[in-house]
Amino acid sequence: MWKKGEWTRAENAVKKYSSPASFKQLDPAQKVEFQHGLLELAHICALNGDVTGALALLNWAELRPDEFRQATIS
Repeated sequence: MWKKGEWTRAENAVKKYSSPASFKQLDPAQKVEFQHGLLELAHICALNGDVTGALALLNWAELRPDEFRQATIS
């Protein structure tokens, strides 16, 4: 768990999950990892007060029409 004040470090650790441009080309295991990273990044955004950014990431994840989205949200 990241401590308060380490959010920048945590955000940098999961920043690669902020752009879903090549999501469709990922294999199933990579899709699950990407979804987890994206959800962690959304959590960090919310903790930092970036509600708009967090909601944008969550909205993208929610709209995924496959079982990988379901596996990471449930």
